[in-house]
Amino acid sequence: MLLKCNFGYATGQIPDYLIQGKDTLALHSNPLEAYFKDKPLKDEIINETSTALWRGYIAYFQIIDNKLVVQDIYKQDYFVDSNGKNQGKLTSIYDIVFGQRKNFECDFYNGVLISPSGEILNYVHMGYSSTYENYHLFEIKDGNLVNQKNLYGEEFTKLKLQHFEHFKKTSEYKTMLDEMISSFKEMDEDISHSFGGLSKEEKKKRRENNKK
Repeated sequence: MLLKCNFGYATGQIPDYLIQGKDTLALHSNPLEAYFKDKPLKDEIINETSTALWRGYIAYFQIIDNKLVVQDIYKQDYFVDSNGKNQGKLTSIYDIVFGQRKNFECDFYNGVLISPSGEILNYVHMGYSSTYENYHLFEIKDGNLVNQKNLYGEEFTKLKLQHFEHFKKTSEYKTMLDEMISSFKEMDEDISHSFGGLSKEEKKKRRENNKK
């Protein structure tokens, strides 16, 4: 989880949030992605996305009695105001997704909630790749808080590198790497077809025209 939070998004992303008392902490983790992988959101629920919100929703979490729960979840609707400017508004979709039961428990989630704070040390316009002064980590197992710690930016970077070295030895890493290579090849083929995919007859005509 320390690594995957940076994969998949080519633009800086609007985060999910963790409410702790009077504080609302931005998260560089998206716990509900594991849930929606098995139970995808219907297209009619999330019908608009933006480059800054590819997942289509913003979730708010709390830790109650050491359990990670969903406090609310919103989709972002877009409209043109009376001045002709594009605007966005948040609309709760909690009841549609989770029903009437409040504080939906995330017992499916195993990972680390990453909450950055302080100044940005290095801004990277990609996913959650920017680095910060401080990090608060919440380790979650089967939806329960089992550990938490505070790290400085340099300590967090070292921890990520250690996890990456371990992750490279797993079959999951190989699968992800193969998928990325495959997607890049498909992208190259699409670009080649769009800009250079000429038929044999077209190529022959071009060669003849060049000779002239």
